[in-house]
Amino acid sequence: MIETGAMTRVGLRLGVRRDALEITLWGKNLFDDDAPLDILRYIDRSAGSLPASAALPGYSGETRSASTTPRGFAISLPRGRQVGVSLSYSF
Repeated sequence: MIETGAMTRVGLRLGVRRDALEITLWGKNLFDDDAPLDILRYIDRSAGSLPASAALPGYSGETRSASTTPRGFAISLPRGRQVGVSLSYSF
């Protein structure tokens, strides 16, 4: 298991419409929260195993267990703060 911490995403949208014209001010992730969206832990079995000495100092035997298989993490990061203005016209 891995702990990513708390995540707080705040968005806001304010707009004004008059007849067929609409103008909107919007923001996403306004506090620029950078907590990961997702983390995937994986084991790379295609890479073989690490030398026994790298995993277990002083151990001279060859081993192929989960503790000597290369591992990694894939992390999905969020978009940073986004702000913008949208203009719409309906006809």
